[in-house]
Amino acid sequence: MTTWLILIGPHRGELRHRDCGTNPPFEPHCDAAGNRHNLRSWYLDWLERNEAEVAM
Repeated sequence: MTTWLILIGPHRGELRHRDCGTNPPFEPHCDAAGNRHNLRSWYLDWLERNEAEVAM
C-alpha cells in the first residue's frame, strides 16, 4: 500500500492511496464522513486520533 500527495492538476493537494500488489487505480484517501483528505486534513485527523490514544 502506498500513499501519494498529488502536486499538480485539478486534484492538487489531495492524498491518494493504492495497493501496488493488485495494481488498482489511485483511490482518494477519505475521512470517516467520505470527504477527500488533503495533507492538512489528513494530518489533523491523524493527530487527533493519536492524541486520543495517548490520553487513554
